Amino acid sequence: MYSFTRNIFLLPFVQVCSRMGKGTIEAGLCCIPMDAFQGFCRAKTNLYIFERLDPDKENLDLDHDTVTIMNPQTCGIYKNGSDRYVVDANGQRTDEIDNELLKQASRYQSEGGKGFVDVPIQTTYQRDVLVPQYYDQTLEQSFDLLKGKRGFESITIGELCDAGLINVTGGHGSPSNDLRNGSIPYVKVSDIRNMRININPTNLIPVEFAKKVLEDQNGKKQSASMGSHFSKPSK
Repeated sequence: MYSFTRNIFLLPFVQVCSRMGKGTIEAGLCCIPMDAFQGFCRAKTNLYIFERLDPDKENLDLDHDTVTIMNPQTCGIYKNGSDRYVVDANGQRTDEIDNELLKQASRYQSEGGKGFVDVPIQTTYQRDVLVPQYYDQTLEQSFDLLKGKRGFESITIGELCDAGLINVTGGHGSPSNDLRNGSIPYVKVSDIRNMRININPTNLIPVEFAKKVLEDQNGKKQSASMGSHFSKPSK
């Protein structure tokens, strides 16, 4: 194992995948809170910790090796760079800096993966996902609790697709400014706030362009009625 400081990489995902094939294997995944770099950019950052493989790979055991998952929620600062302090049960700020990232990193340095969530390394390969939040069980536990209280049933997006209730198509990017001169609202992700859709009057596209957007990847035109995307499949 490298020393802890030499094990830390802040790399694009493509570079992470590249390193995996060059004598290293992932040992830990850590989510960096958005506040860490939001004063400069909004690019999401993760921290990857690698272990060097022996030349003969004797320290590699794909059947039992695990990847440590860390998902700290704070990093000691707010998005504007000012210090973030721990808030007590009475809602009062204390003198202690709220930096879960540093605490978890220090604990990982001294104790390894003890006390963290461990995911089988085979699972990360099978799912082809190296995003720490993907393996965070906190939201799933809260969701299961809500289901139990309300009597809800859950269904995955994949299951909705298989049932024909929704369609998934490739992205096409936002239309250029010269195409925003029609009557059909073009809704972007940024237009969805607080459970409401905000129609931007400057993002109205022509009908013909809207029809092109609805073409599927095979070139076949989908139904012009959006209701058909959510109708129940025939039995």
